[in-house]
Amino acid sequence: MAFIKGKLEKIGIYLFFTSLAMFTQINWARSKNSYEDLELRLFLATVLALGLSALVLEILRRIISKNNNHDTEDILAKISFSLSPGFLFLFASKNIAFLYLGIGFCVFTILNKFLRPPKRFINTLEINGDVAEIKVEGIYEEKNSSVLKTFLNDFVLNLSECIEVNATKIKVDFSMLEKSDGKELKGMMDEVANYFNLELSY
Repeated sequence: MAFIKGKLEKIGIYLFFTSLAMFTQINWARSKNSYEDLELRLFLATVLALGLSALVLEILRRIISKNNNHDTEDILAKISFSLSPGFLFLFASKNIAFLYLGIGFCVFTILNKFLRPPKRFINTLEINGDVAEIKVEGIYEEKNSSVLKTFLNDFVLNLSECIEVNATKIKVDFSMLEKSDGKELKGMMDEVANYFNLELSY
């Protein structure tokens, strides 16, 4: 599933414009009952759609990159993924309902991607005997100092609880962390753990 999502984040916008261009040409051919040069029209429409997709991406990249507080490539990936349901336009020449279905899915995905509240950046503690596991989850925002401060405060409280229950083995799980693999956090977390004479494993 993650593999498919990754691919759609890269090619979704191309699927959208290419499918829309092919639908318009097929629909035009059917309305005129003229299929003689349909292959050429589809080829040219595909080339133009790919060029338009690349142009739109570049324009969006320049607009978004002006704001240093945003991850440009991440936003572009979200936009591209949100437009991927546009592949349904390919079937709209057979049934116009697919056109509205594709538009509906695109709008829903965009709203879900950009208006959904972000996952909180937190760490939670689970203790089983002398083994403790700290799960780090949510979206890591390096530039958001207030969120990072809250995260570290919670981390200190979790380590204190480990000491209270004599949990000597502490494992940190980054599998639920977004936008990071945890490398940026390991140094800070190790320093805090060393202060308590505790050792973390990853």
